Amino acid sequence: MKRALVLIGVLCLLLAAGQVQAENEEDRDSSVLYSSAEHCRFDLRMTVGGEGADAFINLSGTIVVYTARTEVFLYKVVPQGINPTILMLDLKVTPAPGPMKGTDREFTYMETGEHVAAYTLLHVTLNGDIPCLVEIPQR
Repeated sequence: MKRALVLIGVLCLLLAAGQVQAENEEDRDSSVLYSSAEHCRFDLRMTVGGEGADAFINLSGTIVVYTARTEVFLYKVVPQGINPTILMLDLKVTPAPGPMKGTDREFTYMETGEHVAAYTLLHVTLNGDIPCLVEIPQR
């Protein structure tokens, strides 16, 4: 009997979570890409828009780190690769000593200009390793 009640409770929670997720997906702006793919070890939100010189890409996200003093910075890799349609970034996580407690750290990146409209793929590495590829939605 207890096992049946637990299963019913879990089913109710899953159904409620699915309903909340469906409602949240309807509220999302179509120009924003939400990514939390398994191969990415961070959550990423992407906004793209504009035309010509006003074209932009704006990235923000979070990653779980061990200590509150750990530094996180998202930057453009120099030099970029040979394909100008791929934006290559590196998420640099620099550990710092302190009490071990998982904590979310935010990061952001923004780029503007005519060349931004040519990007079709985002390639983000974590400390130069573990690549995460995300398709950039067309404007």
